[in-house]
Amino acid sequence: MTDALDRPLPHDDDAERATLGCIVLEPQRLGEVETVLRDGAAEFDRPAHQYAYDTLRDVILEGSGIDAVTLRRRMEHDARWKDMGGYEFLAGLVNAVPSALRVRHYAEIVHKQYVCRQAIGLLHRYRDRLYDELEPEKVVTEAVAHLARIAESASPKRAETFLQQLEEAFAETETVKDGMAGPSTVGWRRAELVVIGGRTSDGKTALLVQMAHSLVFRQGVPTLFVTLEMSARQLALRFAAFDCGVPMRDIQRNQLTDEQRVLVREARHRAKNVPLYVDDRSNLTATQIHGRAIMEVARHKVRVVIVDYAQIMRAEDRREKRHEEIGQMTAGLKALAKGLNLSVIVAAQLRRPEDERRPRRPRLSALRESGALEQEPDAVLLLYRPIIETQDEHGQIVEEPSVETELILAKQRNGPTGVVKLIFNKPRMRFDLEMIGPFQPPPPSAPATPGPLFGQKEPF
Repeated sequence: MTDALDRPLPHDDDAERATLGCIVLEPQRLGEVETVLRDGAAEFDRPAHQYAYDTLRDVILEGSGIDAVTLRRRMEHDARWKDMGGYEFLAGLVNAVPSALRVRHYAEIVHKQYVCRQAIGLLHRYRDRLYDELEPEKVVTEAVAHLARIAESASPKRAETFLQQLEEAFAETETVKDGMAGPSTVGWRRAELVVIGGRTSDGKTALLVQMAHSLVFRQGVPTLFVTLEMSARQLALRFAAFDCGVPMRDIQRNQLTDEQRVLVREARHRAKNVPLYVDDRSNLTATQIHGRAIMEVARHKVRVVIVDYAQIMRAEDRREKRHEEIGQMTAGLKALAKGLNLSVIVAAQLRRPEDERRPRRPRLSALRESGALEQEPDAVLLLYRPIIETQDEHGQIVEEPSVETELILAKQRNGPTGVVKLIFNKPRMRFDLEMIGPFQPPPPSAPATPGPLFGQKEPF
Protein backbone atom coordinates (compact mmCIF):
# COMPACT_ATOMS: atom_id res chain seq x y z
CA MET A 1 0.00 0.00 0.00
CA THR A 2 1.32 3.42 -0.91
CA ASP A 3 0.09 6.90 -0.03
CA ALA A 4 2.35 8.85 -2.36
CA LEU A 5 0.75 11.56 -4.50
CA ASP A 6 1.73 10.11 -7.86
CA ARG A 7 -1.08 11.74 -9.87
CA PRO A 8 -1.23 15.33 -11.14
CA LEU A 9 -3.56 17.59 -9.19
CA PRO A 10 -6.96 18.33 -10.78
CA HIS A 11 -6.95 21.17 -13.30
CA ASP A 12 -8.54 22.14 -16.60
CA ASP A 13 -6.32 24.27 -18.84
CA ASP A 14 -9.04 24.64 -21.47
CA ALA A 15 -11.54 26.03 -18.96
CA GLU A 16 -8.92 28.43 -17.60
CA ARG A 17 -8.09 29.73 -21.09
CA ALA A 18 -11.80 29.99 -21.95
CA THR A 19 -12.49 32.04 -18.82
CA LEU A 20 -9.66 34.45 -19.62
CA GLY A 21 -10.74 34.61 -23.27
CA CYS A 22 -14.28 35.60 -22.28
CA ILE A 23 -12.91 38.48 -20.21
CA VAL A 24 -10.77 39.62 -23.15
CA LEU A 25 -13.82 39.53 -25.46
CA GLU A 26 -16.20 41.23 -23.01
CA PRO A 27 -14.41 42.96 -20.08
CA GLN A 28 -17.74 43.65 -18.35
CA ARG A 29 -17.90 39.89 -17.63
CA LEU A 30 -15.17 40.28 -14.99
CA GLY A 31 -17.76 40.94 -12.28
CA GLU A 32 -19.57 37.71 -13.06
CA VAL A 33 -16.30 35.78 -12.95
CA GLU A 34 -15.35 37.32 -9.62
CA THR A 35 -18.59 36.11 -8.02
CA VAL A 36 -17.42 32.56 -8.82
CA LEU A 37 -13.65 32.81 -8.34
CA ARG A 38 -13.75 34.32 -4.86
CA ASP A 39 -10.03 33.68 -4.30
CA GLY A 40 -9.17 35.44 -7.52
CA ALA A 41 -6.09 34.47 -9.52
CA ALA A 42 -5.15 31.78 -6.96
CA GLU A 43 -7.95 29.60 -8.33
CA PHE A 44 -6.11 29.15 -11.63
CA ASP A 45 -3.66 26.26 -11.71
CA ARG A 46 -1.12 27.54 -14.25
CA PRO A 47 1.05 30.48 -13.10
CA ALA A 48 0.72 32.02 -16.57
CA HIS A 49 -3.06 32.05 -16.20
CA GLN A 50 -2.79 33.56 -12.72
CA TYR A 51 -0.60 36.35 -14.08
CA ALA A 52 -2.93 36.94 -17.05
CA TYR A 53 -6.00 37.16 -14.78
CA ASP A 54 -4.34 39.67 -12.44
CA THR A 55 -3.24 41.79 -15.42
CA LEU A 56 -6.68 41.73 -17.03
CA ARG A 57 -8.29 42.70 -13.73
CA ASP A 58 -5.86 45.59 -13.16
CA VAL A 59 -6.38 46.99 -16.67
CA ILE A 60 -10.18 46.77 -16.40
CA LEU A 61 -10.30 48.40 -12.97
CA GLU A 62 -8.09 51.21 -14.24
CA GLY A 63 -10.69 51.91 -16.91
CA SER A 64 -8.33 51.16 -19.81
CA GLY A 65 -9.66 49.45 -22.90
CA ILE A 66 -8.90 45.75 -23.37
CA ASP A 67 -7.21 44.71 -26.61
CA ALA A 68 -4.23 42.60 -27.60
CA VAL A 69 -1.93 45.61 -27.98
CA THR A 70 -2.74 47.05 -24.54
CA LEU A 71 -2.23 43.68 -22.88
CA ARG A 72 1.04 43.03 -24.73
CA ARG A 73 2.45 46.40 -23.68
CA ARG A 74 1.42 45.77 -20.07
CA MET A 75 2.83 42.25 -19.91
CA GLU A 76 5.91 42.20 -22.14
CA HIS A 77 8.09 44.05 -19.57
CA ASP A 78 7.55 41.28 -17.02
CA ALA A 79 10.03 38.38 -16.87
CA ARG A 80 7.09 35.94 -17.04
CA TRP A 81 6.09 37.18 -20.49
CA LYS A 82 8.48 34.88 -22.37
CA ASP A 83 7.88 31.94 -20.02
CA MET A 84 4.14 32.07 -20.68
CA GLY A 85 4.57 32.02 -24.46
CA GLY A 86 4.49 35.73 -25.27
CA TYR A 87 2.23 37.00 -28.00
CA GLU A 88 1.17 33.50 -29.09
CA PHE A 89 -0.24 32.86 -25.60
CA LEU A 90 -2.19 36.13 -25.75
CA ALA A 91 -3.52 35.37 -29.22
CA GLY A 92 -4.58 31.94 -27.98
CA LEU A 93 -6.75 33.55 -25.30
CA VAL A 94 -8.51 35.76 -27.83
CA ASN A 95 -9.23 32.73 -30.04
CA ALA A 96 -10.14 30.38 -27.14
CA VAL A 97 -13.89 31.05 -27.31
CA PRO A 98 -16.27 32.36 -29.98
CA SER A 99 -18.36 34.37 -27.45
CA ALA A 100 -18.51 35.17 -23.73
CA LEU A 101 -22.03 33.83 -23.14
CA ARG A 102 -20.80 30.76 -21.21
CA VAL A 103 -18.25 32.58 -19.07
CA ARG A 104 -19.89 31.52 -15.81
CA HIS A 105 -19.87 27.87 -16.88
CA TYR A 106 -16.14 28.03 -17.61
CA ALA A 107 -15.42 29.85 -14.34
CA GLU A 108 -17.35 27.24 -12.36
CA ILE A 109 -15.21 24.47 -13.87
CA VAL A 110 -12.07 26.38 -12.83
CA HIS A 111 -13.50 26.87 -9.33
CA LYS A 112 -14.39 23.19 -8.85
CA GLN A 113 -10.90 22.09 -9.85
CA TYR A 114 -9.49 24.61 -7.38
CA VAL A 115 -11.70 23.21 -4.60
CA CYS A 116 -10.46 19.69 -5.39
CA ARG A 117 -6.84 20.83 -5.16
CA GLN A 118 -7.54 22.54 -1.84
CA ALA A 119 -9.20 19.45 -0.38
CA ILE A 120 -6.40 17.13 -1.57
CA GLY A 121 -3.76 19.42 -0.09
CA LEU A 122 -5.65 19.64 3.21
CA LEU A 123 -6.06 15.86 3.48
CA HIS A 124 -2.40 15.38 2.63
CA ARG A 125 -1.36 17.70 5.49
CA TYR A 126 -3.62 15.95 7.98
CA ARG A 127 -2.45 12.55 6.78
CA ASP A 128 1.09 13.51 7.74
CA ARG A 129 -0.07 14.71 11.18
CA LEU A 130 -1.95 11.47 11.86
CA TYR A 131 1.21 9.37 11.57
CA ASP A 132 2.54 10.84 14.83
CA GLU A 133 -0.67 11.92 16.56
CA LEU A 134 -1.51 10.38 19.94
CA GLU A 135 -5.01 11.94 20.00
CA PRO A 136 -6.37 11.31 16.50
CA GLU A 137 -9.91 12.43 17.38
CA LYS A 138 -8.75 16.04 17.76
CA VAL A 139 -7.01 15.96 14.40
CA VAL A 140 -9.99 14.35 12.69
CA THR A 141 -12.53 16.86 14.05
CA GLU A 142 -10.24 19.71 13.05
CA ALA A 143 -9.88 18.25 9.55
CA VAL A 144 -13.67 17.86 9.27
CA ALA A 145 -14.16 21.53 10.13
CA HIS A 146 -11.62 22.68 7.55
CA LEU A 147 -13.15 20.39 4.92
CA ALA A 148 -16.57 21.84 5.70
CA ARG A 149 -15.29 25.33 4.99
CA ILE A 150 -13.92 24.14 1.66
CA ALA A 151 -17.24 22.41 0.93
CA GLU A 152 -19.13 25.66 1.58
CA SER A 153 -17.21 27.27 -1.26
CA ALA A 154 -17.64 24.31 -3.62
CA SER A 155 -20.92 25.62 -5.04
CA PRO A 156 -20.67 29.38 -5.61
CA LYS A 157 -23.86 31.06 -4.42
CA ARG A 158 -25.74 32.92 -7.10
CA ALA A 159 -27.06 36.41 -6.40
CA GLU A 160 -30.53 36.21 -4.87
CA THR A 161 -33.41 38.55 -5.45
CA PHE A 162 -34.73 40.62 -2.55
CA LEU A 163 -37.87 38.45 -2.49
CA GLN A 164 -35.79 35.27 -2.13
CA GLN A 165 -33.85 36.84 0.74
CA LEU A 166 -37.10 37.96 2.40
CA GLU A 167 -38.62 34.47 2.14
CA GLU A 168 -35.48 32.96 3.71
CA ALA A 169 -35.57 35.55 6.49
CA PHE A 170 -39.18 34.66 7.35
CA ALA A 171 -38.31 30.96 7.27
CA GLU A 172 -35.50 31.56 9.77
CA THR A 173 -37.68 33.40 12.29
CA GLU A 174 -38.19 29.98 13.87
CA THR A 175 -36.67 30.07 17.34
CA VAL A 176 -36.37 27.77 20.31
CA LYS A 177 -37.26 29.07 23.76
CA ASP A 178 -34.41 30.08 25.99
CA GLY A 179 -35.86 28.70 29.21
CA MET A 180 -35.91 32.17 30.78
CA ALA A 181 -39.34 33.56 31.51
CA GLY A 182 -38.22 37.10 32.08
CA PRO A 183 -35.58 38.21 29.56
CA SER A 184 -37.84 37.58 26.55
CA THR A 185 -34.89 37.36 24.23
CA VAL A 186 -37.42 35.85 21.77
CA GLY A 187 -35.49 32.60 22.04
CA TRP A 188 -32.35 31.33 20.37
CA ARG A 189 -32.26 32.24 16.70
CA ARG A 190 -30.40 30.32 14.04
CA ALA A 191 -27.03 31.64 12.84
CA GLU A 192 -26.60 33.80 15.95
CA LEU A 193 -23.87 33.92 18.60
CA VAL A 194 -24.94 34.72 22.18
CA VAL A 195 -22.46 35.49 24.98
CA ILE A 196 -23.41 35.03 28.64
CA GLY A 197 -20.98 36.90 30.89
CA GLY A 198 -20.47 36.60 34.61
CA ARG A 199 -17.83 36.95 37.29
CA THR A 200 -16.41 34.00 39.21
CA SER A 201 -19.11 32.20 41.27
CA ASP A 202 -21.95 34.21 39.70
CA GLY A 203 -23.50 31.02 38.31
CA LYS A 204 -22.59 31.01 34.60
CA THR A 205 -22.53 27.22 34.35
CA ALA A 206 -25.74 26.90 36.40
CA LEU A 207 -27.48 29.26 33.98
CA LEU A 208 -26.18 27.34 30.95
CA VAL A 209 -27.41 24.05 32.48
CA GLN A 210 -30.81 25.62 33.16
CA MET A 211 -31.10 26.84 29.58
CA ALA A 212 -29.88 23.51 28.17
CA HIS A 213 -32.40 21.66 30.35
CA SER A 214 -35.22 23.69 28.82
CA LEU A 215 -33.92 22.89 25.34
CA VAL A 216 -33.47 19.12 25.68
CA PHE A 217 -35.94 18.05 28.39
CA ARG A 218 -38.89 20.35 27.63
CA GLN A 219 -38.54 21.10 23.93
CA GLY A 220 -36.59 18.09 22.63
CA VAL A 221 -34.09 20.31 20.79
CA PRO A 222 -30.87 18.39 19.95
CA THR A 223 -28.05 20.23 21.72
CA LEU A 224 -24.26 19.89 21.89
CA PHE A 225 -22.78 20.97 25.24
CA VAL A 226 -19.01 21.59 25.12
CA THR A 227 -17.73 21.70 28.70
CA LEU A 228 -14.09 22.71 28.82
CA GLU A 229 -13.91 23.12 32.59
CA MET A 230 -15.80 20.22 34.16
CA SER A 231 -16.12 16.56 33.24
CA ALA A 232 -19.15 15.04 31.55
CA ARG A 233 -20.00 13.18 34.79
CA GLN A 234 -19.97 16.37 36.84
CA LEU A 235 -22.18 18.04 34.25
CA ALA A 236 -24.55 15.04 34.31
CA LEU A 237 -24.94 15.40 38.09
CA ARG A 238 -25.79 19.07 37.64
CA PHE A 239 -28.52 18.17 35.16
CA ALA A 240 -29.85 15.48 37.50
CA ALA A 241 -29.97 17.84 40.48
CA PHE A 242 -31.72 20.51 38.41
CA ASP A 243 -34.23 18.08 36.95
CA CYS A 244 -35.28 16.30 40.15
CA GLY A 245 -34.96 19.24 42.55
CA VAL A 246 -32.70 17.37 44.98
CA PRO A 247 -29.76 19.42 46.32
CA MET A 248 -26.54 18.71 44.44
CA ARG A 249 -24.65 18.21 47.69
CA ASP A 250 -27.00 15.42 48.81
CA ILE A 251 -26.61 13.59 45.49
CA GLN A 252 -22.81 13.85 45.60
CA ARG A 253 -22.67 12.51 49.17
CA ASN A 254 -25.34 9.89 48.47
CA GLN A 255 -27.23 11.11 51.54
CA LEU A 256 -30.74 10.82 50.18
CA THR A 257 -34.07 10.26 51.84
CA ASP A 258 -36.42 7.65 50.43
CA GLU A 259 -38.44 10.40 48.77
CA GLN A 260 -35.31 11.91 47.24
CA ARG A 261 -34.21 8.52 45.89
CA VAL A 262 -37.54 8.22 44.09
CA LEU A 263 -37.04 11.69 42.58
CA VAL A 264 -33.50 10.83 41.44
CA ARG A 265 -34.69 7.54 39.95
CA GLU A 266 -37.40 9.36 38.01
CA ALA A 267 -34.85 11.90 36.75
CA ARG A 268 -32.60 9.09 35.52
CA HIS A 269 -35.55 7.59 33.67
CA ARG A 270 -36.39 10.94 32.02
CA ALA A 271 -32.77 11.34 30.92
CA LYS A 272 -32.76 8.16 28.84
CA ASN A 273 -33.79 9.68 25.54
CA VAL A 274 -32.99 13.38 25.87
CA PRO A 275 -31.07 14.72 22.83
CA LEU A 276 -28.10 16.11 24.78
CA TYR A 277 -24.56 15.38 23.54
CA VAL A 278 -21.59 16.32 25.74
CA ASP A 279 -17.98 16.93 24.72
CA ASP A 280 -15.72 17.32 27.77
CA ARG A 281 -12.32 17.37 26.06
CA SER A 282 -9.95 20.08 27.25
CA ASN A 283 -8.04 22.72 25.28
CA LEU A 284 -10.32 22.65 22.25
CA THR A 285 -10.00 25.26 19.52
CA ALA A 286 -12.91 26.88 17.73
CA THR A 287 -12.08 24.76 14.68
CA GLN A 288 -12.24 21.54 16.70
CA ILE A 289 -15.58 22.57 18.18
CA HIS A 290 -16.74 23.36 14.64
CA GLY A 291 -15.68 19.88 13.53
CA ARG A 292 -17.52 18.19 16.38
CA ALA A 293 -20.62 20.27 15.65
CA ILE A 294 -20.56 19.17 12.01
CA MET A 295 -20.52 15.52 13.05
CA GLU A 296 -23.35 15.99 15.57
CA VAL A 297 -25.45 17.86 13.02
CA ALA A 298 -25.02 14.92 10.65
CA ARG A 299 -25.68 12.27 13.32
CA HIS A 300 -28.33 13.90 15.50
CA LYS A 301 -29.46 17.11 13.72
CA VAL A 302 -28.06 19.29 16.49
CA ARG A 303 -29.69 22.73 16.57
CA VAL A 304 -27.88 24.49 19.45
CA VAL A 305 -24.22 24.48 20.59
CA ILE A 306 -23.31 25.60 24.13
CA VAL A 307 -19.68 26.31 25.11
CA ASP A 308 -18.48 26.70 28.72
CA TYR A 309 -16.43 28.88 28.55
CA ALA A 310 -14.63 31.18 26.06
CA GLN A 311 -11.43 32.12 27.89
CA ILE A 312 -10.29 28.53 28.40
CA MET A 313 -10.57 27.64 24.75
CA ARG A 314 -7.25 27.20 22.96
CA ALA A 315 -6.27 29.58 20.18
CA GLU A 316 -5.49 28.23 16.72
CA ASP A 317 -2.31 30.31 16.57
CA ARG A 318 -0.38 31.59 19.54
CA ARG A 319 -0.37 35.39 19.56
CA GLU A 320 1.62 37.84 21.62
CA LYS A 321 -1.54 39.55 22.86
CA ARG A 322 -4.28 37.58 24.54
CA HIS A 323 -7.04 39.83 23.18
CA GLU A 324 -6.00 38.81 19.64
CA GLU A 325 -6.38 35.13 20.54
CA ILE A 326 -9.81 35.74 22.10
CA GLY A 327 -10.82 37.69 19.00
CA GLN A 328 -9.74 34.78 16.79
CA MET A 329 -11.73 32.28 18.88
CA THR A 330 -14.84 34.49 18.98
CA ALA A 331 -14.72 34.89 15.20
CA GLY A 332 -14.47 31.10 14.93
CA LEU A 333 -17.60 30.61 17.04
CA LYS A 334 -19.46 33.23 15.00
CA ALA A 335 -18.41 31.40 11.81
CA LEU A 336 -19.72 28.16 13.36
CA ALA A 337 -23.13 29.74 14.01
CA LYS A 338 -23.42 31.16 10.50
CA GLY A 339 -21.79 28.28 8.63
CA LEU A 340 -23.98 25.55 10.15
CA ASN A 341 -27.04 27.78 10.76
CA LEU A 342 -27.04 27.00 14.49
CA SER A 343 -27.58 28.92 17.71
CA VAL A 344 -24.24 29.14 19.55
CA ILE A 345 -24.25 30.13 23.24
CA VAL A 346 -20.93 30.73 24.96
CA ALA A 347 -20.13 31.70 28.56
CA ALA A 348 -17.43 34.30 29.22
CA GLN A 349 -15.61 35.54 32.29
CA LEU A 350 -16.20 39.17 33.26
CA ARG A 351 -13.30 41.31 34.38
CA ARG A 352 -13.41 42.56 37.97
CA PRO A 353 -11.83 46.02 38.27
CA GLU A 354 -8.81 45.89 40.58
CA ASP A 355 -9.79 49.13 42.30
CA GLU A 356 -13.24 47.88 43.25
CA ARG A 357 -13.65 45.99 46.50
CA ARG A 358 -17.22 45.18 45.62
CA PRO A 359 -17.98 44.98 41.91
CA ARG A 360 -20.63 47.25 40.47
CA ARG A 361 -23.25 46.28 37.93
CA PRO A 362 -21.33 45.01 34.87
CA ARG A 363 -21.10 46.75 31.52
CA LEU A 364 -20.32 45.34 28.10
CA SER A 365 -16.75 46.56 28.51
CA ALA A 366 -16.31 44.11 31.40
CA LEU A 367 -15.97 41.23 28.94
CA ARG A 368 -12.44 40.19 29.67
CA GLU A 369 -9.46 40.47 27.33
CA SER A 370 -11.17 41.17 24.02
CA GLY A 371 -13.49 43.68 22.44
CA ALA A 372 -14.49 40.88 20.04
CA LEU A 373 -16.55 39.31 22.84
CA GLU A 374 -18.55 42.53 22.88
CA GLN A 375 -18.67 43.23 19.13
CA GLU A 376 -19.11 39.82 17.46
CA PRO A 377 -22.15 38.43 19.36
CA ASP A 378 -25.71 39.08 18.29
CA ALA A 379 -26.76 39.20 21.95
CA VAL A 380 -24.95 39.61 25.28
CA LEU A 381 -26.45 38.68 28.67
CA LEU A 382 -24.63 39.69 31.86
CA LEU A 383 -25.13 38.13 35.30
CA TYR A 384 -24.91 40.46 38.28
CA ARG A 385 -24.93 39.24 41.89
CA PRO A 386 -23.87 41.91 44.41
CA ILE A 387 -21.25 40.90 46.99
CA ILE A 388 -22.62 40.71 50.54
CA GLU A 389 -21.21 39.76 53.94
CA THR A 390 -22.53 36.60 55.60
CA GLN A 391 -21.49 34.21 58.37
CA ASP A 392 -20.14 30.79 57.51
CA GLU A 393 -20.83 27.62 59.54
CA HIS A 394 -18.02 28.57 61.95
CA GLY A 395 -19.40 32.04 62.59
CA GLN A 396 -16.75 33.79 60.49
CA ILE A 397 -17.69 36.80 58.37
CA VAL A 398 -17.21 35.96 54.67
CA GLU A 399 -18.02 37.73 51.42
CA GLU A 400 -20.02 35.95 48.76
CA PRO A 401 -22.38 36.80 45.92
CA SER A 402 -25.94 37.58 46.95
CA VAL A 403 -28.74 35.23 45.92
CA GLU A 404 -30.48 38.27 44.46
CA THR A 405 -29.48 38.34 40.81
CA GLU A 406 -29.96 40.54 37.78
CA LEU A 407 -29.78 39.06 34.31
CA ILE A 408 -28.98 42.04 32.11
CA LEU A 409 -29.71 41.79 28.40
CA ALA A 410 -27.06 44.39 27.58
CA LYS A 411 -27.01 43.88 23.81
CA GLN A 412 -29.48 42.43 21.33
CA ARG A 413 -28.93 43.11 17.66
CA ASN A 414 -32.48 42.28 16.68
CA GLY A 415 -34.50 43.37 19.68
CA PRO A 416 -34.76 45.46 22.84
CA THR A 417 -32.55 45.32 25.92
CA GLY A 418 -33.48 45.13 29.58
CA VAL A 419 -33.18 43.35 32.95
CA VAL A 420 -34.93 40.47 34.71
CA LYS A 421 -34.74 39.89 38.48
CA LEU A 422 -33.80 36.38 39.59
CA ILE A 423 -33.08 34.51 42.81
CA PHE A 424 -30.21 32.01 42.83
CA ASN A 425 -31.29 28.77 44.50
CA LYS A 426 -27.86 27.50 45.56
CA PRO A 427 -28.85 24.02 46.85
CA ARG A 428 -30.61 23.24 43.58
CA MET A 429 -28.08 25.16 41.40
CA ARG A 430 -30.75 27.08 39.51
CA PHE A 431 -32.21 30.56 39.09
CA ASP A 432 -35.83 31.31 39.97
CA LEU A 433 -37.85 34.39 39.12
CA GLU A 434 -37.89 36.93 41.93
CA MET A 435 -41.24 38.22 40.80
CA ILE A 436 -43.55 37.71 37.89
CA GLY A 437 -43.70 40.94 35.96
CA PRO A 438 -42.76 42.67 32.74
CA PHE A 439 -39.27 42.83 31.38
CA GLN A 440 -37.61 45.96 32.77
CA PRO A 441 -35.53 48.51 30.85
CA PRO A 442 -31.82 48.39 31.77
CA PRO A 443 -30.63 50.45 34.76
CA PRO A 444 -28.61 53.61 34.00
CA SER A 445 -25.29 51.98 34.93
CA ALA A 446 -25.72 49.26 32.28
CA PRO A 447 -25.64 51.38 29.11
CA ALA A 448 -27.87 50.07 26.39
CA THR A 449 -30.81 51.33 24.41
CA PRO A 450 -34.03 50.57 26.36
CA GLY A 451 -36.68 48.80 24.36
CA PRO A 452 -40.44 48.55 24.89
CA LEU A 453 -41.77 46.47 27.74
CA PHE A 454 -42.93 43.02 26.82
CA GLY A 455 -44.36 40.09 28.67
CA GLN A 456 -43.55 36.70 30.02
CA LYS A 457 -42.74 33.40 28.42
CA GLU A 458 -43.24 30.03 30.09
CA PRO A 459 -42.30 29.99 33.80
CA PHE A 460 -39.39 27.83 34.91
